[in-house]
This record gives sequence, structure tokens and C-alpha cells, in this order.
Amino acid sequence: MPNDKKYIRDAGHTLYSSSKLFALAALNIETSDSELQTIKETKDLMMDVVGITQHHDAITGTAKFHVADDYAWRVSEGIETSNTAYSGLISDLAESAGISSNDW
Repeated sequence: MPNDKKYIRDAGHTLYSSSKLFALAALNIETSDSELQTIKETKDLMMDVVGITQHHDAITGTAKFHVADDYAWRVSEGIETSNTAYSGLISDLAESAGISSNDW
């Protein structure tokens, strides 16, 4: 599956970006403990997804179809969960820089 490699790279990029946002949220004293817990759980999920998809069968595309489908499902769920969790952080950062979320 030729698109799987790109999808796996996208998951790695999402993990990298979310790690930066997690650090910013952790440094912000206004971030509640429950928000930090949610963000940490999301980051841990992405770390698991990226780790699992680094298996040689996922990268080379030699996995059986049902396994490849499982990899794709995991990546999809991880990215969706991450995007949901971090969209609020991105919105807060934009507003702190004077950019309304309505502008983008």
C-alpha cells in the first residue's frame, strides 16, 4: 500500500508537533491538571501508534491486508484524537498572539 508510508510519516509529524504543544501547555500555569492529563494520554497514544507502525512490516508494506488495515486504523484514530485534543491549544496560542480563530 503506497500511501501507508506517507500516513505513517504523518503520524510521526503529528507526534512531533504534539510534543511541542504538550511542552507549552505543561509550562503554562493556567493549564489545569485534567487538561494536562488529557494531553498526556493523547501524546502517549500517539507514541504507541508511531512505535507500532515502525515495525518492519508496516514500513515495507509486507504486512497482510488485515494487519495493514489495523495499522491504518491505529494511525487514523491516533491522528484524529491528537487533532481534537490539540486544536484547543492551537486556538489558545493563536488568540494569545492576537489572532482570532475565526480568521483561520
